[in-house]
Amino acid sequence: MNLAVFGIDAPPLCKGPATKERANLVRSGPPAPPLSLLARMETWLWQRRQRDLEGHLAGCVDVFALEARLRELERVPPHRRYE
Repeated sequence: MNLAVFGIDAPPLCKGPATKERANLVRSGPPAPPLSLLARMETWLWQRRQRDLEGHLAGCVDVFALEARLRELERVPPHRRYE
């Protein structure tokens, strides 16, 4: 087994522009059009649902309770969750 150790201050392994410059080249395409009101609303609702779901799962005290809640989420329709 070959192991390699690289220092934090080691030079980059590839030649060419730095990472930030490369990222700017990739992003240099036309800017994305602004999202519509419905798209922004959908994004906001999805983020809120995700936060609620993560909060619901974070209330578990052990892995068995977490697994039970995950099984419950798989079986119960979305409108009946978190009751």
